[in-house]
Formats: sequence, C-alpha cells, structure tokens
Amino acid sequence: MGRDSESEVHSDRFSLTGVELINASQFARLLGISERSLYRLKNTNQLPPNITLGRSVRWRLSEIRAWIESGCAPNESSDKGADLGRGTAQ
Repeated sequence: MGRDSESEVHSDRFSLTGVELINASQFARLLGISERSLYRLKNTNQLPPNITLGRSVRWRLSEIRAWIESGCAPNESSDKGADLGRGTAQ
C-alpha cells in the first residue's frame, strides 16, 4: 500500500459523524488491485464487513486500516455486511 494511493482515497472519502466510508473503487485503489478482484475477495469473505446503503456498498476506513494492520485476515463473520438500505417490517 503506497502513501499516494491512501492520499487519493482520503480526498474522496465520505464522513458522517466521524465514520469515514469508502467505496469499492477507492478500496481497490488503496489495495492496488482491480475492483473485480476486490469483489472476488468480498464474495469469499476475505475482506472486512461492508455496509450496504441501498445498492451502494461502502467500507469503514477504520476497519480497513485495522484489517491491514492485522495482516489482512479473512473475515470470520458469516454476515455478508450490514444492510442499512432496507428496513424490516414487523
């Protein structure tokens, strides 16, 4: 991970109440891989959990940093990510 790619991500990130979210393109750029490779990793639970906002997929930058610091360990959770775009009717 180069310092330049991280600064590119920082210029486009979205912050809401201190939680910084990045999209797949930014995450892939940060890792130096294609978006297609990123989604392959996502589909095999090798990335940190994502957040789904409607049809948009985002990741918490703080979780990505922790994941990289831990050696990019696979996601042990069977949850495919938080879905914030759909409520459940009761």
